[in-house]
Amino acid sequence: MRVLIAAAVTGGHIYPALAIAEELKIRSDGNDTIEFIGIKGKLEDEIVVGAGYKVHHISATGFEKSSLKKRIKALLLMRKAYSDASKIIKDFAPDVVVGMGGFVTAYAVWAARRHKVSALLHEQNAYPGRAVRAAARFCDSIALSLEDAKAYFPAKQQKKIVITGNPVRREFEQYTQQAAREELGIPAEICLVLALGGSQGARNINQAVVGAATQIVDDKLQFILLTGSGHYEDVKALLQEQGKQENIQLLPYSNEMPLLLNACDLVICRGGATTLFENMAAGKAGIYIPYPYAANDHQRHNIAYIVSRGGGILLEDKGLSPQNLAEAICEMISDKDRLEQMSQCAKNASPKEVLSKICKAIENLAKVERDNKQV
Repeated sequence: MRVLIAAAVTGGHIYPALAIAEELKIRSDGNDTIEFIGIKGKLEDEIVVGAGYKVHHISATGFEKSSLKKRIKALLLMRKAYSDASKIIKDFAPDVVVGMGGFVTAYAVWAARRHKVSALLHEQNAYPGRAVRAAARFCDSIALSLEDAKAYFPAKQQKKIVITGNPVRREFEQYTQQAAREELGIPAEICLVLALGGSQGARNINQAVVGAATQIVDDKLQFILLTGSGHYEDVKALLQEQGKQENIQLLPYSNEMPLLLNACDLVICRGGATTLFENMAAGKAGIYIPYPYAANDHQRHNIAYIVSRGGGILLEDKGLSPQNLAEAICEMISDKDRLEQMSQCAKNASPKEVLSKICKAIENLAKVERDNKQV
């Protein structure tokens, strides 16, 4: 089976795509040929290529930008982006095209329709993104992470929908907390808080976490803060202004999220779907801070899923401060039974057999494609 996956720019699109790719290889004993479509110089050139896959590039950019100049650029690149995607599909000749969301997905699915190649769309969020909605009528199957997203598709398209959950790499379920801590050298008696703002980082979260770490006096509490590469130097300078802080470790980025997440007791993060589902897979209680400028406020919709099931709490980005974050952290970690219960609720909320469901849908489309070619 030949599969072309469109996943680009953010870890939220890329990591679930890699989870699918790895699962397909396992199911086929390595006989599937899987390649990717992305944007040159973006995160996929590091992560996807680093995982051993080829990335084909198209010339495109997204429309959801505040700058009019960038919107015009996106418009002018549309014809070229579609042409690039079409050529890639013609040359690679996939049995199935899989779109993981974002503007690259739209071009890949449109081009797949032109070449009469089956396509599956995956929507991670509770509120479907613009690109997925634009491409939905041209695909053969739509996989949704959350049931709530189904209501935003027209009745004709709902017939193509399957609820699967969001794919998460198997490594998130393979560690125990003890094994993860031993690998990181973190004693069992330490309460570890992992804080991150997504693959790009989040300034408000960075500042609040540094301030909270300064305010909380507890030698049994440690923080690991993933600042985002673009924020690292600023956060490092901010930490130095606060004086020497031995209870917080700064990292610009990490490819070892399964290890870090399993080692921690509490997560502070945004509400992106990939982060949410990784937390659930590892069974971690969370303090969720939705990005206020996310399209259609989709992060708030995502967070509602886990909060309503008892797996975390929501704090607003507006008004976020070291003091109110410190209060939320202390309230959660001071009651170990409650923290353990929230972690279990998060684990229970994690959908089952996600990778199996998505891969089966892809394999079914490929079979239809092969049967049609033989007719």
